[in-house]
Amino acid sequence: MAVYAEFVETQTISGGGFFPGGMGGISTSQIVQSAGSGVIYEIDDDCVYIVTNYHVVYNAAADTDKNGGSAIGREIYCYLYGSEATPVLSGYDENGYYEYDYGSSSIACEYVGGSLEADIAVLRAEKDDVLAVNGSVRAVDLAEGYSVGETVYAIGNAEGEGISATKGIVSVDNESITLDIDEDGEAESYRSIRFDASIYHGNSGGGLFNARGELIGITNAGIEGYESVCYAIPLSIAEGTAENILYHYRDDDETTNGVYKIKLGVTVSGENAAYAMGEDGYGRIREEVRVAAVTEGSLAADMGLAAGDRITALVINGAKTEILRTFDIGDLLLTLQPGDSLQIAYERDGTETLTGSLTLTQDLFLQAE
Repeated sequence: MAVYAEFVETQTISGGGFFPGGMGGISTSQIVQSAGSGVIYEIDDDCVYIVTNYHVVYNAAADTDKNGGSAIGREIYCYLYGSEATPVLSGYDENGYYEYDYGSSSIACEYVGGSLEADIAVLRAEKDDVLAVNGSVRAVDLAEGYSVGETVYAIGNAEGEGISATKGIVSVDNESITLDIDEDGEAESYRSIRFDASIYHGNSGGGLFNARGELIGITNAGIEGYESVCYAIPLSIAEGTAENILYHYRDDDETTNGVYKIKLGVTVSGENAAYAMGEDGYGRIREEVRVAAVTEGSLAADMGLAAGDRITALVINGAKTEILRTFDIGDLLLTLQPGDSLQIAYERDGTETLTGSLTLTQDLFLQAE
């Protein structure tokens, strides 16, 4: 789906000269609009929940005093595929701000929560409003994984001109890119899938799908002038972040909002990485995940981990998930919630051991950006 967000920005126009009590220049405020994409992640009895990029609904240059107290879009609207329209400037409000007519097929959305660290945000729309536009909508199907060489389709609101699709393959299964979303001069690192299906401005927040129509990632970046070098947030991060946001949105605690994670207190490294073919005809990289260091007094130390241990699995609420890449640990930690039990399976001196079970309490969780 197409997603549009409005922000108030204030700029100072130079050349106003000096005046008593202040510097020269005239300040003027106006509405700016971002265009992006999203996917329907979940539908319940009352609401439709949409996943998009955080940077689609966040604007570091927003004047928070005039933008509702935050840098999140003060107005957010979406359009379903097949009923897209283009917002039209229809006049000015009492503040002299632009007013847009989004048309009868637009759907008003509410910001539920988001994470700059993951570049993921969740929006909410009234189910009745969505079904009034298209009664056959449903949430996306989620893939179990992806592989290099796999055919993918990027679907989104390219250049703000409506939903379109491009085709390519997964080029690199795991690559770090840097984005300065909050424009503080310090770029954050984002683990990404690289693919070669062309995307453009407006594709941000859209879905990256496999040939079965299953979601494998959320498109979030490209390199200007290189349409075949594009990036998406892997589903494991997007799903973990979305579920984390929705949990704290629904926990009846108004003080919790956004993403919360535990700090395990362990540094890991990958060793003996190797590529192997699977039964599905695609290859995957596997590595041994070793503990490089354990922070004194941390959860990892309390659970008995030590430098040199090989972490083989995390056991969450009794369900065992193998650790096959270093980033698997961080992805799984995103899924943890207060009340969950956590154990770590590790190998030391050729013997596999399972730590005792730790029940996670709310005070162990720290809010992420």
